[in-house]
Amino acid sequence: TRPVMFTFYEPVPQSERRTGMSEKMDLELLESWKTAWYDAGWSPKVLRSKDARQHPAFETLLALLQQHVKNDQSVFEQNCFLRWLATAAAGGGWLCDYDVFPLLLTG
Repeated sequence: TRPVMFTFYEPVPQSERRTGMSEKMDLELLESWKTAWYDAGWSPKVLRSKDARQHPAFETLLALLQQHVKNDQSVFEQNCFLRWLATAAAGGGWLCDYDVFPLLLTG
């Protein structure tokens, strides 16, 4: 059985994009990420904000986050937090950004 490699993807509004990439480019990169990790012997899984909402403490933790952040917190920064909740809700395991590709690590 293949080990699971998680990543997190949630679209960011164009006004908050900092990478110079469009959503279409992000989705193409995400497909390349899935293929590369699969070819390296892993079972790639993309988590979304709906997965984070499955965490039993989601509402409590989101409220705490919103109490301790600046008013100008971006969607991107919130997603950086949500990816950890999504991973925990999925049972934990390996997590990487979708621009991280396997070189020698095999499943």
